[in-house]
Amino acid sequence: MALKIYSAPAVEPVTLSEAKLHLRVDGNEDDTLIQGLIQTARVDVETISLHKLITQTWDLYLDGFPGSSGLALPYPPLQSVSGIYYTPYGGTETQFSAANYYVDAISVPGWVVLDAAASWPSNILIGVNGVRIRFVCGFGLTAATVDPRAILAMKLLLGHYYENREAVFMGRTNPTLLPQGVDALCWDLRASVKEF
Repeated sequence: MALKIYSAPAVEPVTLSEAKLHLRVDGNEDDTLIQGLIQTARVDVETISLHKLITQTWDLYLDGFPGSSGLALPYPPLQSVSGIYYTPYGGTETQFSAANYYVDAISVPGWVVLDAAASWPSNILIGVNGVRIRFVCGFGLTAATVDPRAILAMKLLLGHYYENREAVFMGRTNPTLLPQGVDALCWDLRASVKEF
């Protein structure tokens, strides 16, 4: 299984002005740094929580079709499946008809489930990455749609990253990598993801 981003989020869940307000920064000398920290905090929250925050599109590659009638997709919340494609050995990529499957965007994680009357193609596929599923995930297009726990976790990380630009701090007996509360906020979201 491999994952590759097709379309990145159009905006970040925390704007530069919101981040500067949280960090109590008035000037613009650190704007470029803070923009990078915003993106880093989002990616870290997405990694810890197993959720994508702002709408984005991914391709999931599999070496073959699943042995069962359903397949859980990573990175909840799932919004939609744009298409399922397969590449037969010696052939070209072909789209599997959307009439053959259902998309469960309510469960966490979301699922692709075969229609009762359908079956996965029986073609011999190319040796690696013979199946590609393009899906759209994330809470929504704007920060207003993102779970507030994820926003708060991002802001805590922003403060931590801005104030502590090194991984280990001289003179501290117990250096910490994450500020208190980030794990709790993210793990609460992560707990909603059922086993794949």
